[in-house]
Amino acid sequence: ITNITHSTKNHMDDSARTAIIKAMIDTSNFLFTVPNINDHADDDYAKQQAADLLASYFVEDPTYEVGDVIFWQGESASTFCAIESGAIETLRDGEKLSKVSFSAGCGLDEVVLCHATTRYCTARCLARARVWRLERQTYRGVLARFAAQEHGDRLGFLNDVQMLKSFSQATLTKLASCLKERTVKKNNFVFRQGDPGDAFFICKRGRVLLLQSNQEIARCEEGD
Repeated sequence: ITNITHSTKNHMDDSARTAIIKAMIDTSNFLFTVPNINDHADDDYAKQQAADLLASYFVEDPTYEVGDVIFWQGESASTFCAIESGAIETLRDGEKLSKVSFSAGCGLDEVVLCHATTRYCTARCLARARVWRLERQTYRGVLARFAAQEHGDRLGFLNDVQMLKSFSQATLTKLASCLKERTVKKNNFVFRQGDPGDAFFICKRGRVLLLQSNQEIARCEEGD
């Protein structure tokens, strides 16, 4: 996303924002180190869903020119900043915090999304920059929605699993809260014979071969 084109601005906004958020998820940016999103850290489809959901809540700032200040050290802070293009340096008490500037796909002041605080440093534009902001309260609301949606999807899946039909809805609700989704690529192992039996697996989609002493003994599909 370092070469995003601006000539079709009206059509680029949504895709540009999504590209930034997807880049942050791919690089494990602090913004996304939350269980409901990181459960899908190896699932490209889930990461894209998370990016699409969060990107729609970012608001674009006016374009910053060289020398412009995005925010000042010590000011009250409630927004996280994501950089689409340009270069930005950070300074504390007038001194540069890093020799490396922040560029496309980077975020500024993630801690703001966790709690009310003041800006730790000043962010100043080194090259014409386009920046998007996300409010703390909006972020929390989005995560709550994401978590509720995920829980509902998992509960719906468990309701369709034949071997769990005798379980009460209360029990299935508790199970849904404990589920961790994992994506396993073709020909990779879910677990190996002899591994500790400390987890129970249900196939959500795809097909799994069960082997004993390297001999196939069964096949599992969705719901097994």
